[in-house]
Amino acid sequence: MRTVRPAEEGIFRPASLAGLFLALAEQRFSGALRADGAPGSKQVYFIEGQPVFVQSNIREEALGRLLMTSGRITEEQYRAVIEESAETGQKVGTLLISRGIVPAGELTRYLCAQTATKIASLFAWKEGTYRLSPDVRYPENTPTFEAGLYRAIMEGYRRYYRAELIDASFVRHKNLHPVPSKNPLLPAPEMTPEEKTLAVSLDGRHAFGDVVARSALGLMDTVRVIYGLVAAGLCRLAEAAEERASVPAVKPEAPPSSDAPPETGAFENLERVAASLGETTYYELLGVAPDATKKEIEKAYQKAKAEFAPDALPAGAPPGVRRRAQAIVRKIDEAWDTLSDPLTRRRYTRQAGGPPAPDSNDPDAQARKRKMDAEAVFQKD
Repeated sequence: MRTVRPAEEGIFRPASLAGLFLALAEQRFSGALRADGAPGSKQVYFIEGQPVFVQSNIREEALGRLLMTSGRITEEQYRAVIEESAETGQKVGTLLISRGIVPAGELTRYLCAQTATKIASLFAWKEGTYRLSPDVRYPENTPTFEAGLYRAIMEGYRRYYRAELIDASFVRHKNLHPVPSKNPLLPAPEMTPEEKTLAVSLDGRHAFGDVVARSALGLMDTVRVIYGLVAAGLCRLAEAAEERASVPAVKPEAPPSSDAPPETGAFENLERVAASLGETTYYELLGVAPDATKKEIEKAYQKAKAEFAPDALPAGAPPGVRRRAQAIVRKIDEAWDTLSDPLTRRRYTRQAGGPPAPDSNDPDAQARKRKMDAEAVFQKD
């Protein structure tokens, strides 16, 4: 599948939106796409063609509201977290983890789902303008929360694409034949078992209308899924019946192999650190006190870097987990560069509001620290 290179700016409508995103994926675009329309404004950040984060000024798309509307948190929890966030300046996600309301790994899944939803809801816009900015890059030391493009496109057609447009298109296309693409650009989307069964049945021999009539999903759901598959490049609508295609739109699932990706729970600590990375001090990141000695900081730095090293992740770790590990390690390096130098450490500690860092050349300072450590141990006992 080959796409046309998109213009740097232009107008998009629901029917052209998927093509725009697929073109950016094929060209491995890195940068930002700014979308403006009547509902509001969004900025979609891409890394090598994949959307990794979306900023939106639409109130309903805030994380807390999405969690509340999905039933994951109560309205009381939502209001309490929002009030605390307004008072302390902490992010909602950090507070949800620290309060024990949502585990870090689960929150990461919701943040990735939020990225998909913010893209998918663009399919509900009647029209919008976009502008590509290759020079606006996603911050290096910030964790990514990517959503696969297929996931976003399929959600857009399932939930947001306007029913009157779907109906009008189906009237025109019901006698065409859904044929699977032989060279899809991206991997297959996440689907329900019923949708997978439907996708595998698109062999080119049956007309669109006949496929809909036989489907267990119901008329509108079936039409939406098929149009989503077409928009995502998994199949096309042909004028006449074709021989059974050699490549089905979605292959039946193979049995799990030993190389299958690990469960998300295996990365719970990594996800916890990534979710609050922007609000974590260098001392908290390394797990040391603000008055720690340089030797203690160096030891903590080496331990932290080994723990979160991307190369140490299992071979089947998802790309998003690897990118989050890279962001953590970059900040760990940044922490060491700052805290290993007495001058930059004192400046950073003053800005962070912590106690003065000990002078490594001052024996009295080291003695005072040893005394405080001993008192702390005594108090714990």
